[in-house]
Amino acid sequence: MWFVKEIERTIVMRPRTFGPKLHEAMSAQLCEEVEGTCDRNLGWIIAVVKIDEGGQGTIMDGTGAAQFQVKFSAIVYRPFPGEVVDAVVTSVNKLGFFAEAGPLLIFVSSKTFPATETFTFQSVGEPCWVSEETENYRIKVNSEVRVRIVGLKWEPGSTNCIGSMREDFLGAFE
Repeated sequence: MWFVKEIERTIVMRPRTFGPKLHEAMSAQLCEEVEGTCDRNLGWIIAVVKIDEGGQGTIMDGTGAAQFQVKFSAIVYRPFPGEVVDAVVTSVNKLGFFAEAGPLLIFVSSKTFPATETFTFQSVGEPCWVSEETENYRIKVNSEVRVRIVGLKWEPGSTNCIGSMREDFLGAFE
């Protein structure tokens, strides 16, 4: 799910950045530090939208650097169990397939497929899952699929999910 969250963070600015363009330097450093990072409580910080003016900085003893408390708004992506997402298949094997939905890596086990799915190799030798009901229905590398997130595992810098396709309106797009 996508959110716009208000976040507060302390950033350290080096003395060489002090001057009339301090706010621009703070904005650039904040974006570099937080965009694309994953936090267990917030999710994936996709982009910084708005930065409030930082207050007075505190000089750090011995370094000459200054600490600033910065409040900002960011677009955050946080998946939840039960959420339905669209993803692109990255690899296929007889146990299921892996797909990516933005920063998420999702594994969908063959045990969570509809009963009509069978694993096969196409004429070129590319592995895929084929539906017995519809010939055009194939799950192969670069296929777009819709899956429901069943479980999540948060790790530093990544989020791994287990997905399912055993419901109506889930599976490969035609």
